[in-house]
Amino acid sequence: MYIRQLCTQVYLLDKLEVSHFWVFLVYKQDRQNALDLIFTDTHNVIEFTKDTEKIYRDGVTSENITVRFVYQETSRAASIVHKSLTNSSVAVIELRPRRSNLLCPAPNSAVAYMSVGCPSGRHIRVQLPDGDNCTEKANPMYNNGYTIPAGRWADLITNKISKEDKFVKIPEGAYLCQVCCCMYLPVPGLLLQEPTRARSAVAEIGCPIFVGNEEPFRPVLEMYDYNKFVKLVKADFVLWEVNGRVDYAYTHNAEQMLCLRSAQSWSKMRELSNYSLPPEELWGADNYMSCYHLDEDDEYITEEEHHLKYEVLNYTSPNRITFNHDYDSLLVFKVKVVDSQSSFCDLSATFAVTIKGIVVPRDLKDIALANYAVLTAIVLSLIATYVWFHRRTIDRQIPMQETKAESFPAVGYIKT
Repeated sequence: MYIRQLCTQVYLLDKLEVSHFWVFLVYKQDRQNALDLIFTDTHNVIEFTKDTEKIYRDGVTSENITVRFVYQETSRAASIVHKSLTNSSVAVIELRPRRSNLLCPAPNSAVAYMSVGCPSGRHIRVQLPDGDNCTEKANPMYNNGYTIPAGRWADLITNKISKEDKFVKIPEGAYLCQVCCCMYLPVPGLLLQEPTRARSAVAEIGCPIFVGNEEPFRPVLEMYDYNKFVKLVKADFVLWEVNGRVDYAYTHNAEQMLCLRSAQSWSKMRELSNYSLPPEELWGADNYMSCYHLDEDDEYITEEEHHLKYEVLNYTSPNRITFNHDYDSLLVFKVKVVDSQSSFCDLSATFAVTIKGIVVPRDLKDIALANYAVLTAIVLSLIATYVWFHRRTIDRQIPMQETKAESFPAVGYIKT
């Protein structure tokens, strides 16, 4: 009797993942048998281990075999896998008993194929806070669009701070019923002209995450295969604001993060690319270098670089971003996993953050003039009220004095 646990014939093995195959064989003790594992991997990038457990009872032997497959990460394997992803290199796994019986109803062999690469439908999402209800916090001020003031956004390629306001238009009809919402909620997307593309951009963003002013924030990433949750992403990632906003900051520098070598940053990556690439192509798994890995030829971090902000985030890292302003605003971020050891997939996601603050007009002169006018009006009204009451009091006291003088005439005294 031969039972197998091979649900499909083709398996994709991603980095940091383990695939298990389970096989169960039952045979009589007087007819010794065993299971043979035949594994063919022309590139030798997958390694496996086999655990066997035998149970003897009533003259019958039950043999339980579990095979564990894992991707073997080496520099040679990385080069081979990079080529195999385009050449569709596949390893062959075959499990079969040494002795078989044609009368046995179970299959006599099991064949599966394993490929190293990105599983179909794999992507990441940004986790929403527990109990966050978009419908209760929907802000109508973003229905048509919003303005980013001058000095608070920069060109995404050159990083040059703009001296003009930027209006981010939300295309008409760009609404999406989100999982966390009970109604159609307008959420801002990119500045796109085609309605279909606009809806797609909004669909990527999902429900905005509400963050308080100066509250440290770090997005939590979740990995999904289609709609099935896989795990939390604990790899290094970076983020940027898709409309170029720069009014946010990182909480930790390289010294606080205990970096051994110079840490990568957006400014350094732009300089290396000669200010010619968009953020999507600027920084990724192909050129990311952790500041904790120091090779023999690398130099230790300098005192000046110690004080530079650390612009890489991680699920377990204390580094956060803060929004140092007290006005209502909305930021649309794109997050990208840059750790080359985490996955073969290009993992990125878009999400929105709404900062709840006090709405302050952009022109402070208007505030000063308005406050001056209000204070002047209050002072003048108080003076006018005082004068009016003072005059009324005087006008009332004069007739009363005259009445008292008439009621009590002067009395003369005779001296004796």
